Amino acid sequence: MKRFSQSILRGSYVSLVILLIVALGVGPAMADPGSSPSSRPGAGTPGNPAINPAGNPTGNPAGNHGKPHGNQGPARLAPDLVEQIKGRSPAERIRLVATLHGFNAQDVENQILALGGEVKGRYPSVHQMVLELPAGSVASLTESSSLDYITPDRPVDGMASHLEAATGASLVYSLQAGWPSSASNGYDGSGIGVAVIDSGIDADHFDLRSGGQRRTVASVDFVGSGAAYDPYGHGTHVAGIIAGNGSSSSQLPRGYAGIAPGASLLSLRVLDESGHGRLSGVIAAIDFAIANRQAYNIRVLNLSLAAPPVESFRDDPLCQAVERATLAGLVVVAAAGNFGVDPNGNKVYGGITSPGISPAAITVGATNTHGTDARSDDTVARYSSRGPTRSRSVDPETGAIVYDDLAKPDLVAPGVGVVSLERYQNQIVLRHPEVHVYTGNPREGRYMLLSGTSMAAPVVSGAVALMLQANPSLTPNLVRTILMYTAQMMDGPDLFEQGAGLVNIDGAVRVARALSNRSGSLLLGQKLASQRLPLPQSTIAGETVPWNQGVLWGGGWLSGSALLTQQQMAYAQTLIWGV
Repeated sequence: MKRFSQSILRGSYVSLVILLIVALGVGPAMADPGSSPSSRPGAGTPGNPAINPAGNPTGNPAGNHGKPHGNQGPARLAPDLVEQIKGRSPAERIRLVATLHGFNAQDVENQILALGGEVKGRYPSVHQMVLELPAGSVASLTESSSLDYITPDRPVDGMASHLEAATGASLVYSLQAGWPSSASNGYDGSGIGVAVIDSGIDADHFDLRSGGQRRTVASVDFVGSGAAYDPYGHGTHVAGIIAGNGSSSSQLPRGYAGIAPGASLLSLRVLDESGHGRLSGVIAAIDFAIANRQAYNIRVLNLSLAAPPVESFRDDPLCQAVERATLAGLVVVAAAGNFGVDPNGNKVYGGITSPGISPAAITVGATNTHGTDARSDDTVARYSSRGPTRSRSVDPETGAIVYDDLAKPDLVAPGVGVVSLERYQNQIVLRHPEVHVYTGNPREGRYMLLSGTSMAAPVVSGAVALMLQANPSLTPNLVRTILMYTAQMMDGPDLFEQGAGLVNIDGAVRVARALSNRSGSLLLGQKLASQRLPLPQSTIAGETVPWNQGVLWGGGWLSGSALLTQQQMAYAQTLIWGV
């Protein structure tokens, strides 16, 4: 492969390898002809349910500082919206999500009222509004100069401890395995707020309390039920992976603690009791997180849910909201999706869902630990969605379909057979009682077992909380760099299956701690490391785990010591990763 220097990165030891994505084909989901049919793990099957939902290699940062992507011309209608209008009577009302060029809400509201519609929601932090108007009036919105892109209010669905040892997280709670003697204490995520955008959180679960106090510091309902508790059960399970302290399983030989047991949680409920939601609810939750990030020190958003990737990330309203969150300094972690095999069990590529298709999101695939702490036997779960992204747009001049073809996922984490918190009598366990893990605990201390990329994403969210406690100055792009740089490249899976590799929390936190506590304000080329960088390896479960010492950038692979020794333009908070 050809290597050449990249202007976005500074230093003589940085190189770029271009990935030939185009050779994979052009279909929305591409089969691997060498795979043999087999049963699909998870995917909602009793006993092992995965709760389902439903390249630019070089980039030009100068054109994308401080704002997400978007067209600056007349408003455009999403392809599926155009089709919906055709099948409806002109008087039938339709609910829409509109992305604005700026946020001239009053101008838009006047236009909507004139068309016989109404505004259902205003979300200035993400420059979006939720509208409702007659189907016969929708086409008139294309005449608006205030609106950019308009979609239906699409469905969004949830997808369906051993974790501490297998990921290296246990090494950062106290000073072990290569930590410098000058380190004053370990890390547990204390002081870091993680917003869980999901089906709610059981804030009274014993494992989410410390000293008798709830660590769920805010609960907001975006479903419309008036309650932010978790009747479905998915969100509580996700929250436990991020921040459960394992207190209800302390009597067991191996407890069921999460990754960052000191972190604070925000329950932003967007999924109903059946695990379904709407695009407008997720956008409202992201808007809330951005607007309240300082009040709760929200640094991380976890999105273990998915919407269909109908259009390019440049237009997808959920991806646009994710970009706004990233530009506001929030690290957004998203599940890759559970579409790694077709109905016949054949491996397919191109199944990444939204918002995982966004370059601003850290997209996480799932691995199978096979029940061992050692990583040498780990494999990528067959159901875990593979890249590249097949979200698309239409060339306005030629009419040709143009695929985004971004290299995803960004990395992988354990997501098969994960034991975490169970809300008492939630809908998942009522439908599949076999997922309940019997420990003899009362209703406030129960556990259940689930599989899916929904379970892998919160592993990374917990890791980010630990990293930010160790070094609060890290920008979202620098967090991503560290996670990729310290990840372990697995033997066998390709880059579109594992991204930069298997998350290594020990390595990520050690590097975060070694970097300058002013990393967010350093100038290009300034010294980034405040102390000698650790050796590029970890010891996890008795095995030496090498770091891959590289990152995926758009359609290329970047490597070199300058990634961590010098401040790079790519780490700016005003830049969207890889584009």
